[in-house]
Amino acid sequence: PAAPSPAAAAPSAPTPTPAPTDALIKKLKESAADILTRHPGNRCCKYLIPYLDSAEGKALNDSDLEIFRRCVQTGIDNEDSGL
Repeated sequence: PAAPSPAAAAPSAPTPTPAPTDALIKKLKESAADILTRHPGNRCCKYLIPYLDSAEGKALNDSDLEIFRRCVQTGIDNEDSGL
C-alpha cells in the first residue's frame, strides 16, 4: 500500500475567526443595507456604510468603534426615522 501524501496527512489550518471589530462592522453594514431596502430615507443607514468603508471609518479602534456604534444604534433601532 502507498503511504499517504504529506499534503493529505497534514491537518488543515483552522479558519481564522474574524476579529470582533470586523464582525461588528459587518453586522452594522448588513443591518443598514437591510433597513435601507424598507426605509430609504433613513439617513443614519444611508451614510453609515460609506463611512465604515472610508479611511476614517476603517481607522476606528475597538473602543472608538463601540462608541460610534452606540451613537448610530438609534438610527438602526428606529428604522423609519429620517434622522
